[in-house]
Amino acid sequence: MKTRIIVSVICVFVVVSMGLAGLAYWGESRIQSLENSRHGSVFSKQTFAEDLVKFDSLGVHRSGTSGDVATTQWLEQEFKALGYQVRRESFPVSSWQIDEALLTLGNKTINVFPQFPVKPTAGQGITAELRLWNAEKKQDYSGKIIVVDTDFWDHRGDLASGDFDQRILAVSNSGAAAIVIITRAGCGRYQALNAPLALPDWKVPVVLAGENDATTLLQGLAKKQTVSLRVSATAQTLDAFNVVAQIGPSSEPAIVVSTPQSGWFTTTSERGTGVAAFMALARWAATQNKHYIFYSNSGHERGNAGAHVAMKSAPKPEQVALWLHIGANAGALGVTPSEGVVKTRFVMTNWWRLPKTWALFRRHTGGLAWPLPLELGITAGELTEYHNAGYAAIGSFGASPWHHCPNDRLEQASVAATRELALSYAALLTELFPDN
Repeated sequence: MKTRIIVSVICVFVVVSMGLAGLAYWGESRIQSLENSRHGSVFSKQTFAEDLVKFDSLGVHRSGTSGDVATTQWLEQEFKALGYQVRRESFPVSSWQIDEALLTLGNKTINVFPQFPVKPTAGQGITAELRLWNAEKKQDYSGKIIVVDTDFWDHRGDLASGDFDQRILAVSNSGAAAIVIITRAGCGRYQALNAPLALPDWKVPVVLAGENDATTLLQGLAKKQTVSLRVSATAQTLDAFNVVAQIGPSSEPAIVVSTPQSGWFTTTSERGTGVAAFMALARWAATQNKHYIFYSNSGHERGNAGAHVAMKSAPKPEQVALWLHIGANAGALGVTPSEGVVKTRFVMTNWWRLPKTWALFRRHTGGLAWPLPLELGITAGELTEYHNAGYAAIGSFGASPWHHCPNDRLEQASVAATRELALSYAALLTELFPDN
């Protein structure tokens, strides 16, 4: 009996291994076939490198700012040159022109970033004693500048993650004069937190400090040091834009491809790599004679505002064959370029597409987590919006030490990883929607 069980287990193992090996071979051959085809030139390393340099050169990509609008103009020109029908979708975003945000401790001054929605300090600023927040211990926080120490998993870079915004609201209700949140993303600088447009104004100024300044702050706490906070900012309402580009026979169900173009700072590895992969797919799709709609969305860091606008104009779920979303950090590097691509990148799709998705994404630079089924309900960002709205979806996203940090620039972006992601998506679309 034991012998039969052992033999059966071995047979199952052999069959599964052979099946996976066959899938892996199929995936590699699909990608190689695409690279060697007459359309393979749109996936050249030089093109990806040029797109990343262009994105980085446009500066801060915060929704509605000059860098974000310049990105809209650039993408419009690219799509029109490819023969797409192009239009804009406009929507207002509340924003602030930040002139100064400084925290002074004795002879040391820390550059901080006001957490949106911004509440400036009045007059000459706020001068008060530092006090560490402890939700488990009752203390008198009245009139103090409260320090909240966090790591990425407390908030995942988003105020709406879990109950983080409610936690900060509880701090402000304690009688605090102001709040300093220490973020520990890995980039050394502060990490901005996504803030939905509907979020009510803070009762007191809330600012962010990076992990490089954590020691100074903690030493100030130990000394019960009196510090000064000054935040000077002007409220403004800006126009942000989605770029919508369409090509191919509109009588067919649409294949939708989307990516966010906006972010808190320059966001070259977070957003630029996604835009580069997005544009590679757009150039390839222009040769396919299929119905494609491309959405490049602003408003991402403001509660996925652009995604909500996009879904109002997009075809209904039953009219969309697939919604492919390229999320954050498509080709982001680790803490230093020598450490390679970050490991925490994911591909998610409906469960019945998992085998072929695995075969096409299995050998990426830096690795991608095994494809996970959307049905698990653990999506993130705009992919969540499309899946929850009922679209057949697939998407990728990931965290990075540079996520939402001001020093996310060109040197944190991997051309190879970005290119491989775009190639894998094109190969998957070729398989799902073959030529008639």
